[in-house]
Amino acid sequence: MSKELQKIFDDDQKDRHDPAIRNDATLLTRNDKIRKKVVRDILREDKSLSAKDYYFAAMIFHHGSSIQDSIKAVKFSETSYKLGYKKALSLYATCLDRLLLKKGKEQKFGTQYQRKDTKSKWELLPVDSQTTDEERKKYNVAPLKELITNVEKLNNND
Repeated sequence: MSKELQKIFDDDQKDRHDPAIRNDATLLTRNDKIRKKVVRDILREDKSLSAKDYYFAAMIFHHGSSIQDSIKAVKFSETSYKLGYKKALSLYATCLDRLLLKKGKEQKFGTQYQRKDTKSKWELLPVDSQTTDEERKKYNVAPLKELITNVEKLNNND
């Protein structure tokens, strides 16, 4: 496992839990761009990456803003899972949902929600009604009813 990828992942997660950074879109975007560049360099140079390394890379690109970033996130999370990192399966579902939404489509699993601003309510973004809870379960995603309840809880906690 790459210690450098682990550190980049840890820094990414730390940014998302630090309110000062999380609420400063300019700073967060800048940090994300730097992390993506470093990860791209690692991926180009190191051909012996582990399943967990691909998971870390997927998470970094999942936080990117472009469709290309999301495509890479889906690819890396899938690679991670195929190499044996079971936790990557739910990340794959999350990355795929974000990619579909960026393409103007409904999300498949229902992992993505948002609010327009800090004063508005959270809402689950459009979900493909053809996806079953059985399929969600295969990807370690909660049933749709539970996902809706989680969004309602977010709104009750605000």
